[in-house]
Amino acid sequence: QSAAPPVGVIDAASAALSLLTGVERHTWYFAEGSSARTDRETLAFLNPGPAMALILTTLLRMDGRRVTAVTNVAPRSRGTLDASFAAGEGDLLAAVVRSSEPIVAERTIYHGSAQDEGTGAALTLGQTATAHTWYLPRQSIASGEDERIAILNVYPFALRARIAYVRNGRLQPPVSVPVPALSVVG
Repeated sequence: QSAAPPVGVIDAASAALSLLTGVERHTWYFAEGSSARTDRETLAFLNPGPAMALILTTLLRMDGRRVTAVTNVAPRSRGTLDASFAAGEGDLLAAVVRSSEPIVAERTIYHGSAQDEGTGAALTLGQTATAHTWYLPRQSIASGEDERIAILNVYPFALRARIAYVRNGRLQPPVSVPVPALSVVG
């Protein structure tokens, strides 16, 4: 006779099953992240409520690979997922976080050496809804670097994103970018 699995294993399996079958869930979206060799991405979850939050995170890499991670966060507690470790080394990394309870989700990307996190970091609060139109201000970037826009498609069908830039005060003709189902492009 085999021993019963540990409670955490049952909770994780139950969370994944219930979240995937459509019970009420709360969703956060993170389009632009990184699992590049010189970056480290973590996702932090705050559960302010009185019940255990069962969290299912789908990590989408630009190369098409998808990884799913399950996290339990106790009531009135915080949990962290090392997204770079879970996804493996790559490049552009998006995340879709689904929770059985209302939570707050944020992403931190440490730029530089994975061992020395003192080289710079960026903190982003996730989006709680998808949208058809986004307006993005031009970001100040360092000399020799390129500005990049990440587009996350959370739908089970391909779509085309139309991107129009403003250069020298003039709206440029839109560029059409194909985005495969359940993927991120940048």
